[in-house]
Amino acid sequence: MRSHKDLYSKQLPELDVVLWVIKADDKALTTDLYFYENVVKPHLVQGKPFIIAMNQVEKVEPMGEWDSNNRIPGCEQQKNIDAKIKDVAKKFGLDTKNVIPVSCGKKYNVVTLVETITYAIPKDKKLTFVNSVLNENRSEKAKEEAKSGFFKEFDEFTNKEEAKRGIFEGFGRDIGKSLAGESGEKIGETIGNFVDKNIVVKLLNEIAKFCFPWWPFS
Repeated sequence: MRSHKDLYSKQLPELDVVLWVIKADDKALTTDLYFYENVVKPHLVQGKPFIIAMNQVEKVEPMGEWDSNNRIPGCEQQKNIDAKIKDVAKKFGLDTKNVIPVSCGKKYNVVTLVETITYAIPKDKKLTFVNSVLNENRSEKAKEEAKSGFFKEFDEFTNKEEAKRGIFEGFGRDIGKSLAGESGEKIGETIGNFVDKNIVVKLLNEIAKFCFPWWPFS
């Protein structure tokens, strides 16, 4: 127990988001609550997102109601899942939107979990995260959020005067050199000073579409 506590205490400050997985049919959350209150929660004061994935929801009673063909809960089962979400949220002091019912084995609601994580993590990490998940779990909302985060980060960077000069001069210098060798390097750098940022944004969008097949086309 002590070694686990030390490990959590060391790693938590380095994380962008804390994803806590519990079993949906687990009635005893004593250990989870202890670690949350004594190890995790102190690091959430800084605003670190905390999300609970309530896994294996197909095991919530009445189990026989689970619709295997459509991979969704039955009516009474859904009511009990909703009640479990409220109970878990209350015990952990969370908003119910941060308690996501899923079934990884049955491929239920994983898309919503991916969306929730995408919205929670810093904008410079969204693209990497969305790109790492299976395509079947990428919703249009998650894709658009990843795209938005990427361009917001780019916009903030290029709005800094010293960065603005450096990035456009660099683009122009490299292009000029590739076209006309050393003699074109200075010309390209000068032209780069007058490049409209929108041109670069369009270029980045085209590059992203080429690199990421799932990239939104709008």
